[in-house]
Amino acid sequence: MVDRQAAALGYLARIAGGRPRSSLESLEVSGAKIGASIVEGLTVSDTLDAGERTLVDRTLDKIASNQSLEAHEQFALEAIIIPDQRPVIDVRAGNSYSTDHPLWQDLMAGQAQLSLKKALPAIGRVELIGHPSLPYGGTGFVVAEGLLMTNRHVAEIFANGLGRQGLMFKPGEGAVIDFERRVDGGSVPLTVDAVRMIHPYWDMALLAVLGLPPGTAPLRLRAAAPEGQPRIAAIGYPAFDPRNDPEVQARVFHNVYNVKRIMPGLLTGWADVASFGKTVRARTHDSSTTGGASGSAVIDLDTGEVLALHFGGVYLDTNYGVAASELARDGRVIDAGDIFEGATNRENGPWDDFWAPCETIVSAPTPPAAPTPPAVPVPIRVAGGSGSVTVTVPLRITIDLGDPVAATPPAPQSAAADIIPTEAPVEDYRDRTGYDADFLGSPIPLPEVVRSAADLLTYMRDGATDHVLRYEHFSVAMSRSRRQCFFSAVNIDGATSHKSARAGWRLDPRIPAAAQIINECYGNPPKFSRGHMTRREDPVWGDPISSQRGNADSMHVTNTVPQMQAFNSPIWLGLEDYALQHARSDAMKLSVFTGPYFADDDPTMYGVRIPVAFWKVIAFIHDETGRLCATGYQMDQSGVLPRATTEFVFGGYVSPQTGVSTQVPISSIEARAGISVGSLAQHDPLGGTSEAAFAPGGPLELFDQIRFS
Repeated sequence: MVDRQAAALGYLARIAGGRPRSSLESLEVSGAKIGASIVEGLTVSDTLDAGERTLVDRTLDKIASNQSLEAHEQFALEAIIIPDQRPVIDVRAGNSYSTDHPLWQDLMAGQAQLSLKKALPAIGRVELIGHPSLPYGGTGFVVAEGLLMTNRHVAEIFANGLGRQGLMFKPGEGAVIDFERRVDGGSVPLTVDAVRMIHPYWDMALLAVLGLPPGTAPLRLRAAAPEGQPRIAAIGYPAFDPRNDPEVQARVFHNVYNVKRIMPGLLTGWADVASFGKTVRARTHDSSTTGGASGSAVIDLDTGEVLALHFGGVYLDTNYGVAASELARDGRVIDAGDIFEGATNRENGPWDDFWAPCETIVSAPTPPAAPTPPAVPVPIRVAGGSGSVTVTVPLRITIDLGDPVAATPPAPQSAAADIIPTEAPVEDYRDRTGYDADFLGSPIPLPEVVRSAADLLTYMRDGATDHVLRYEHFSVAMSRSRRQCFFSAVNIDGATSHKSARAGWRLDPRIPAAAQIINECYGNPPKFSRGHMTRREDPVWGDPISSQRGNADSMHVTNTVPQMQAFNSPIWLGLEDYALQHARSDAMKLSVFTGPYFADDDPTMYGVRIPVAFWKVIAFIHDETGRLCATGYQMDQSGVLPRATTEFVFGGYVSPQTGVSTQVPISSIEARAGISVGSLAQHDPLGGTSEAAFAPGGPLELFDQIRFS
């Protein structure tokens, strides 16, 4: 049995994030638990019939001898991991439920039953108003009177903004929370009145909901982290998830989706996970969940308290949640309402840097009051006798508009608006060497602009004409007509990267200020955010001076393109971090190229041509093959652009993958963007699919879907 357990763990190590079979230590929390479930499932005689047991035995034997598995053999293992250990339980009228699962019989009585009975009425489905394709976005639960908690990535489906100020629904869209939607019917919908918070660091949002049904007691978040591995239940609305094996889902969810479910399991530990382009410390649990369960409350069955806010997971590996104990350290969350059980502990944390730009309001200086204009002399002719007399008098006009009406104050502007970026002397840039073509050992030159080479913005550098703006660890090439970059190219050394506080925006003095977009299209929604092409974190590596320069240089407006605040998905923002996990361990280096697709039918807003879609190419030396690997990706923001404004009518462009990251052949990026990235297409795992050379790939919803080989 020991050999079989090792074999099962070896299998898991290969499929969980591409880790090698030897890295069993990294699976101690999640993989080992699932591996033990495999072995335990094999010892239950009534779980498998003779044919299934023969298939599983043969599969484990092949794993033990390091032979490759066929698709049906992989399914044989997948199909017995979750169904036998982590069921889902239907919720019916009156918040009743039942289960005959031998591991979870105690849910029907005692403290566990009391905890579930209290929690079930407070958890609802976040349904979408006006969305073109999605009926609902996830799950939410009541945490205080009139206050609902859900995921940031759920709220951003229908709302714009970050932080606590200037949040608003997208034009023509909104949300409803329905506290029923059971397997046997039922509906109690309430309108979401406002968005109170979209947390800039954690995948968490707070929504205002009025008129909660009687008996809906708020769920309290536990301020202190629990010890051990408490038994929990995630409660939410799991949907059919195309990322998972459909036959496995059918067994677990009985082919019923989108309704309220109890998903029992264990709170297993902690893990570092990519979230909105950064790495966060998340709680892990092993309940059976799918995409629609985003925003589920992870309930402690012994106390009824919320231990975590579920936000995602990796198939056959583990699930992730925002820890309630971490939220209890953020003073802004504490101030949102009476939502915690136990003493909170206000502390500074990594979230502070992400709150700063959301709460810094930069406004233009108040102009001096205009002087009162002098009275205008008005001649008045007075008839008298045979002549006239002209008298000059001051004229004052009073207009009575009725009772005064309080004007609605304008929404506060974010730090993106009304900024006058700093500008350093040209001499400060003389030692910037920019992107290094030999960084990975295999020469990778800068991309070449092919289709619109005449539109490259040039400047004088050391007495010669140049079109490359060199910064610390990255370079940019600008479009003269668009005043935006054709591409930004960066080298990343993950082994020496550092965290750094956000610097201020700045102009590049080497090119005219008029060739750079400063303020006209940036501000609170419906205006745009400055979307980094090279991520702010990417060039922040090396010695302290280089790191500081990389951080400051990333804030040049030349490195940005207008993007809606809700555009960047976790997958898109975390691509570099995920690729670093697969870079050769003794190097941990990447070269990344990012840019917009400039199209003739791109819309114009606020006097600026707005790119609808973006591309990215990542190159590195693969940790297993030792060879150069290059992959391409694209994403569009058509789904989050305002539907209409006074100066913009959205037309023409329809993307089949709106708001979704896709892995695509590098050759298709070159053709669509009108650029060349040299020989990188020859190292692309999708390069051999000639029939798909100009077609987008499937949607990326998990990093494990990415093909690196």
